[in-house]
Amino acid sequence: MSDRNISLELVDTVVPPHNELSDQSTRHQGRLFRTLLLRRHVDPILLSAGMAAFAVKLHLDMIVFAYFIGTGVYFLAFRHRISQCVDPDYRFWCLIYVGYAVAVGLLLHGNLPKEIRWIGYPVYLLSGMLLMVGFALVKDPLRQIVLGARIATVIALPLAIVELLTGDMRIGFGGNEANTAFVLIVISLLARHRVDAAPKYLPDSSLWFYLGAIVVFMTGTRSVLPVVLMAIAFDIFRILLARKKGQTLLTRQHRSAIIASGIALVVVGTIAGAKMSSSLADRFDYTVLEIQDAMGEVPEQQPMTGLGVRLRLWKNALATIAEHPLAGVGGVESMRQVKSMIPPQFSDTFSHFVHVHNFVLDELRQRGLVGLILMLAFFVVVSRKIWKGGDASVRETLTLMLLSLICYGSLHGLMLSDRNVLLISIVLAALLLEAHRHGKIGVRTRLINP
Repeated sequence: MSDRNISLELVDTVVPPHNELSDQSTRHQGRLFRTLLLRRHVDPILLSAGMAAFAVKLHLDMIVFAYFIGTGVYFLAFRHRISQCVDPDYRFWCLIYVGYAVAVGLLLHGNLPKEIRWIGYPVYLLSGMLLMVGFALVKDPLRQIVLGARIATVIALPLAIVELLTGDMRIGFGGNEANTAFVLIVISLLARHRVDAAPKYLPDSSLWFYLGAIVVFMTGTRSVLPVVLMAIAFDIFRILLARKKGQTLLTRQHRSAIIASGIALVVVGTIAGAKMSSSLADRFDYTVLEIQDAMGEVPEQQPMTGLGVRLRLWKNALATIAEHPLAGVGGVESMRQVKSMIPPQFSDTFSHFVHVHNFVLDELRQRGLVGLILMLAFFVVVSRKIWKGGDASVRETLTLMLLSLICYGSLHGLMLSDRNVLLISIVLAALLLEAHRHGKIGVRTRLINP
């Protein structure tokens, strides 16, 4: 089916039939029709550009995704039939969790307006619903996101090297290093996803992931390293399986591009490694010190390590949670209680902490057991649906994504950064649309893949 026929079928749903229109609105609907035909070609490029800019905080990403979210709002408000793009399970569990977070935050916890920050993070999950509709004019949203992620890995590496050369031991592109690591590892695992008709110079290859992994190492964030190990395991298994079946993993037309990319990867990796060698050694020594601190083998006069700080935060968070198990006491009050248990000599060390660096404990202290159950239910139901409807590549990407959430969330947090929650929503929305596009989970997808 030609692009024009696809667009006509899509626009037939967005624009009401002629006999439903008044004569006065016919001209307006004609302009809308032509605009939608044009956007059929423009939106895929914008989506890739937005994802390419996401890794390094160029602000273009926020503009682009605000554009798609605004498109979703418009379609839902004025073109109700297009709402079939929203996955019903995502919508139900997202609205339940977000509704509970807003209600308990406003009506029970108080401490406004400071508490609005902690109420607002779960609300970003609603963007996933709006993006499912906002992507309606993109034939294959996941493909465009993956291509943008591959460009992002190419953009991020030289900028990261420049930041290292300026003297920074851990790169963060002007922001928090750990949050940057999470964004980069998610973009990297998207870049390795296999897509239909990949361009010659953006071919399907795991090298994109390792290109992004170099930048992840530059952030000095260790919590996402298991994701890299899991990706390596997947690649080794795929190579062994292909050899057993006598298959080749590369097509002839992509081989030269991948070889060139591999050479570039070795060169820039060597440059980055030379600069990072002392930093990596320091991080390893610090990890050993953290383990010794956790085992009580470090003298008391020694400054607290990162793990030691987390253990103290977790212990105090458990005490706070025990007093308010069901609905929590909100992000502001719970941290006040956590810090009140810190010995005076360590008060300066803990003064800047606003969460306890564990997604389970953070959810329990803010919204209690009810909030944790609803949050986990949302992720479990959505992930199960993606797994059920996705092919092998989607399942691999989902596995790496969930591992990223668990590893990063266990030592940092999930619902604690607007960019992180938005990225989670983008990935879940794109994977769900891909599962729907293949028509394996019994939901109409005419708007997505007519």
